[in-house]
Amino acid sequence: SIEYEKDGVKHVISPRNNEAWDYGVFHYECPRCEQENVYTQDTKPYSPNKCGECGWEDGNWELTKKVYPTSYEGIEKSKQPDLLKQVYGELSEHHKMDDKQKLAAFIVACSSALPQSSDHQSAALKGDSSSGKDNLIKSVLKHIPDERHWFVTRATQAAMEDEVHKYDIRAFSEINKHREDGANNEITETFKQAAEGGISSKKKDPSTGYQNTLENDSEQKTLFYGTTETQKDKELETRYVVIPIKASREKNHQVIKSISNTVSDPIKQLEKQKNTNWVKDMIRSLDPNLEVTVPYANATSHKEIEVDDSMKPMFDLNKERIKRDYGRLMSLTKTITWLHQRQRQSYTVRDQDFLVSQPCDFYAALQIFGEFFQLTYSGLDHRLQNTIDRMEELQGEHSKEIEEKVS
Repeated sequence: SIEYEKDGVKHVISPRNNEAWDYGVFHYECPRCEQENVYTQDTKPYSPNKCGECGWEDGNWELTKKVYPTSYEGIEKSKQPDLLKQVYGELSEHHKMDDKQKLAAFIVACSSALPQSSDHQSAALKGDSSSGKDNLIKSVLKHIPDERHWFVTRATQAAMEDEVHKYDIRAFSEINKHREDGANNEITETFKQAAEGGISSKKKDPSTGYQNTLENDSEQKTLFYGTTETQKDKELETRYVVIPIKASREKNHQVIKSISNTVSDPIKQLEKQKNTNWVKDMIRSLDPNLEVTVPYANATSHKEIEVDDSMKPMFDLNKERIKRDYGRLMSLTKTITWLHQRQRQSYTVRDQDFLVSQPCDFYAALQIFGEFFQLTYSGLDHRLQNTIDRMEELQGEHSKEIEEKVS
């Protein structure tokens, strides 16, 4: 078994042969007789109704331990050097194409498990309607333990403030701030706060006749949202990794082929209904208390690379947002190290265990996220950028025709 403590609750990961399980075993302490009550239920715990020893029914139960039966497969695969490729293969069963996009979204989601809240990253998925934004978010969350995420199509600001502390990951189907009556546009400011620094709010408590004040403080969370807008929100997008989702004929073909293969095969239909997979088991088995150190970080901050036959800094120091983006890239690098924790060296400083990141973790982060960072520097939505690129390709090809028509 694998054991660790998080938020004062003991977590036990108990491997059971090679089979993943869709429930957890939760231990609660009765507030009156202090007897431990054990409940087997799904992965989102609820307080028991009645103590089996003394009959206490008034609530205020203390959750003391969570036991998750899990598979050996997830633990064994976390030891493989090609772990990210194997995760990619699992994600591809549920979302076709968008290769870097789905891996990027998965790594962003996993950043929510890092012990420092400032490392929790967020992502905005931008693309046309029906391009696959919703499906990509759902596909990623399918591989994250259920008790750690919350996906909704719509929510109020009050709900955001009340529920945000309960989950590591909050995902919204769509937010369109610049459109009149756009989906969830009223919670944009709350979203910004949750994604950078966290939410701190005060409101009257209805249970006391609005006499007392409730204070709600939550740390920085990982958030996802999709949008069809091309207009930029500078404040929102400096807090998010912007991931472009593109529609294409080939993607449509792949999706249709996948659907037809599934509906024609009873075994595949049964497999699709399962809510378990080795990736989810693996993440649940990883220690969330391990810090990550990046010993080569100083070398990356001033490194020069060859661009157009001249040497230029790897990071454009003329851009104001580089301060946020460099920190974001380091957090994503740390996330990749954390996912490979069974393959990385560690040491202890002042009773805190640190994983040692390897340069290949930084290289993987650059390979996966590099083009997304570059796109945000241009200041253009990827759909507008594609149009400009095409115009540049065609420049001069039809000049003679245009001149003849004008004349």
